[in-house]
Amino acid sequence: PSPPPSPSPAPTSTPTPFVSPLPGPFLHRVISQTLVCDGGPPRLALWVQSEAGEEEEAAPLPGVTLWLTWPGGADRAVTGLKAAMGPGYADFNLEPGIPYALSIGEPNAPVLSGLAVQPCPAEEGTQPQPGSWWVVIEVRR
Repeated sequence: PSPPPSPSPAPTSTPTPFVSPLPGPFLHRVISQTLVCDGGPPRLALWVQSEAGEEEEAAPLPGVTLWLTWPGGADRAVTGLKAAMGPGYADFNLEPGIPYALSIGEPNAPVLSGLAVQPCPAEEGTQPQPGSWWVVIEVRR
């Protein structure tokens, strides 16, 4: 199975993702990070999948614990709890003006930091609306 279709992306500058080894037999890599301008409230939508091998395709991974941290707070989500979105899916609500970091497994080992709500490009005569992030992460065990 492949990730559920995402809304049309808008070009944007993004924080530089980095590979972060975590305690245990996991290695995580951000495959893509896309600003989504769908008019909804700002959120971080995630798709977590296995690493594709030479003879196998990437597969969605249910049961992966994700942590979103910010100054003074943290939230946890687990992939696969929203069945309609697929087994590798999880999401978080975001607030404008707050810097976020995303970790897998434990809250203190970010795989992506510097996340923030970004404005979507505005049409002439309209105010920019906040965008959401669509992030695909690959997990190697």
